[in-house]
Amino acid sequence: MTPISSPPATKRSMKRDEAAWRIWPVLTSLAKQRRTITYSALADVIGSIDHRHGWALGLIQDYCLNLDLPPLTILVVSKASGEPGHGFVALEDDERAAGRGAVWAYPWPTSNPFDYAESGAEIDELANRLRREPQAAEEVYNLVRSRGVSQMIFRKAVIDAYSGRCAFCGISFKACLEAAHIIPWGLATREQRISPTNGLCLCVNHHRMFDAGLMTLGPSGQVVCETAKADSTFSDGDRNLTTRLESKAAYLPHRRGLRPSAASLAWRYSHHGWNKPPWSLQYPL
Repeated sequence: MTPISSPPATKRSMKRDEAAWRIWPVLTSLAKQRRTITYSALADVIGSIDHRHGWALGLIQDYCLNLDLPPLTILVVSKASGEPGHGFVALEDDERAAGRGAVWAYPWPTSNPFDYAESGAEIDELANRLRREPQAAEEVYNLVRSRGVSQMIFRKAVIDAYSGRCAFCGISFKACLEAAHIIPWGLATREQRISPTNGLCLCVNHHRMFDAGLMTLGPSGQVVCETAKADSTFSDGDRNLTTRLESKAAYLPHRRGLRPSAASLAWRYSHHGWNKPPWSLQYPL
């Protein structure tokens, strides 16, 4: 059986992103060989003193989930059970055999989405930089290059900028929050794809309504609910999510420089065929 690589002579501690960068090519190589690896053997291969690497494997797992890729981290298993540890949540137990087969069959590219970590950069640090310097968005995007990692940085930067609250309803359950692009990824510039000024922190329901053109943000920072113009056949729950929020002040970042840009909001209004507000008179929020 061909080894993945020769283990380094000495082991050391690694940060999460660097470990993910080193683990990725090991796992994609294993996938091509239709093999698995134990946690301790993986640590030996990358030269780490940490035999679990839960954070790094979690980062790779999130990346695969974000891009609907087969769950690559399923290949890292316990020596005792031959199965992934409790941190593996991408599949239910009865789906794992099929999931492992999907990983083995997938044509994994030779590129490494975590190449940015070679320079010592980390997702959390890059997201924090975007919150400090939103004008650095294109530079950060060019450093990362990977869509999946860019979206992870964007999500953290946006949710942190909004202090972990939905801009429309204020809900703060972390599991419910998403980062919505105002100008969608496919139509956005490099800068807009990752800039928090092209984003809104929204709960799952309001993200879907925003994308569908049912709700948006007004130029004075108020919630604008297009469904308020419809008939009155809503349930009470419908009204709580929509019409009862009409014209209320949105929960926006304290720093004006992190709030949605006039250009992004104007695009959204034009895209849905709404009357364009007088941005030059009322903006910035």
